[in-house]
Amino acid sequence: MHLHVRSTLRLTVTAALAALLVVPAAGRKRKAFPPPYLSSRAMPLTIVDVRRTDTATLLCATVNADASTWKLAPAPYLTWDSVRLPLRSATLYDRHIQPYATRPYVPDSTYRRNARKGDRSVTAFDSVVFVFPPLPQGVDVVTLETDTALRAARIYRLRTDGRLFPARASRKPQRIAARELPDWQPGRKTAVVSGHIIGYARKAALSFSWMSANGDFFPSPDGVKFSNDYETGYYRFELPITAPYLFGFDLPRQGLNLLLCPGDSITLDLDLEAVANAQSVPVEPSPKRLPPGLMTDAPTADLLAAYPIYKRWKRINSALNAEIADSMADETFAAYAERKWQDHLQRLDEIDRRRDLTPAQYDYLALASEALYLKKRAQFGWIKGMIDTLAADSARLAAVRAQATPVDPHAAELRLPASMRGAYVLRDTWHNDYFAANGLMETPMGRWLSDLAHAKALHAEINSMHPVADAARWDSVAPQYRPDLLALNEKITAALSQQNDSTLSGICRLPDCAPDSLLAALIAPHRGHAVLVDFWATWCGPCLAGMKAMETVKKELQAAGVHFIYITDESSSYDGWKQAAEEHAGAHYRIQQADILKMNVPRYSGGFPHYLIYDSEGRLVKATSGWADEFRDEFRRLLLDGMKPQAQR
Repeated sequence: MHLHVRSTLRLTVTAALAALLVVPAAGRKRKAFPPPYLSSRAMPLTIVDVRRTDTATLLCATVNADASTWKLAPAPYLTWDSVRLPLRSATLYDRHIQPYATRPYVPDSTYRRNARKGDRSVTAFDSVVFVFPPLPQGVDVVTLETDTALRAARIYRLRTDGRLFPARASRKPQRIAARELPDWQPGRKTAVVSGHIIGYARKAALSFSWMSANGDFFPSPDGVKFSNDYETGYYRFELPITAPYLFGFDLPRQGLNLLLCPGDSITLDLDLEAVANAQSVPVEPSPKRLPPGLMTDAPTADLLAAYPIYKRWKRINSALNAEIADSMADETFAAYAERKWQDHLQRLDEIDRRRDLTPAQYDYLALASEALYLKKRAQFGWIKGMIDTLAADSARLAAVRAQATPVDPHAAELRLPASMRGAYVLRDTWHNDYFAANGLMETPMGRWLSDLAHAKALHAEINSMHPVADAARWDSVAPQYRPDLLALNEKITAALSQQNDSTLSGICRLPDCAPDSLLAALIAPHRGHAVLVDFWATWCGPCLAGMKAMETVKKELQAAGVHFIYITDESSSYDGWKQAAEEHAGAHYRIQQADILKMNVPRYSGGFPHYLIYDSEGRLVKATSGWADEFRDEFRRLLLDGMKPQAQR
């Protein structure tokens, strides 16, 4: 009987794989079930098929395109109510190899989705089939759960019976009105977003994003008020904002980015079952209708339907493979900038020929195309640094980068500077050099960007523990930014009065020295001890994973005499930094990003996390960026060895 069960399982897996793998991905239609929604962002998989037999339950999954490496730790399991069904076995597949490369799945192992260029020794795996015990009769909806290095990962409410969820709201996409792009004036006003998540599953924590990805100056997320009924799915956000702001819902198969203006009060409902039942989400939905399952009265709602066009433009312009890079090695900045201008004109021609865009959509896309043009101009030096032949010749690379100039013969043709509508797509103050070089600082957008840059610089100064003492300096701050900056200034001033004079633990004062000698000054008090220096940020997932992992060996290391130094910059919230200082024993410092870049940190390129390990005699043992699970044991070994006399290492 045992042999018969194993044989049946093998045949069932083979049949499932035939359905999943034999048909090329491009020609395979996605089934309407099981609906890939209510997935936490940490889950690196998309379920594409579920099979039930008398002897097993099979889940066929593909690895998400944005997961260059992936792992599930521990092994995934199925749950319903309070019941947990453990994994029986799993098989990994690489569909790019004929015949398919396979390997048994090992929980808590890290796998690559794509092989590294030129590395044929590493097999990549982009698909997996999980085999679970059979589900009991009557259990047709389950959750796939596991853990990642950072947080729990789940795919909620998988249907295993092949049926659709009954949508409880309109299945037809909401038709949008032809509206103009709203005007707005600089100011600090609260925007309110409220609504109902229809089809919400209890504890299915959807991801709400209220930190914009467009370089907005948002002094403190503490001002955001959020209330959510986890039983019914009703929610409400109150956001004090100073400019048009991207409010995002992160859902599998469609991410919704809704532009809010200061003072907006809107309702936004999402029917998750209508989203799940949609056969597919088109790459470019009709600009006349909102995405399936979305209902809203937002003034900028029609931009949701136009946003995929902009995403396609960005995707095309971000492509930079080895062949493209090599062809650009000898291209001058003038030729490169003109080519990007022609790309912009082609995008304008595309939307000029369309007859289905509303006035707001047309204006938004035209402005977005200009913003993309400015961004690509500014990236000339960075792109040149990605070219291997130039990167290997620093003198030649420097000469090529020196060609770049912010002066633009096409600046007068831009519509961005002329009105405050430009802030819908351009809020990055590193374009101020462009505005200044082309005589655009006295335009509406130029003046606003200047005020924004000044406020951001003052915010960075205060948030790195340098409060403003001269009251006259507040006169130069635009009114919309002043309240938040004053509140932060008071908080930092109060914190400094309670700051620890020690240089060994807690929140510590910075030594009074030039940035280029600051690193040595921070290390000096720890002579006689091995030291781990951790450059991190409160918003950095790998940083937090590394700190959490090192806590598991910290008591042993501290008992051996190892010291810890934690350094962050003004991008970390003060409250988050203070909480970390309480949770992670060590010396904690805040240093302005500009000063960190002047500290001559070994092998530091400006990213987080970054680690330095020194031995007890102050010699650098290791410098590395990024976090990997194997670092914990490596760091532990190096730090313990660093406490030994040189002769015993």
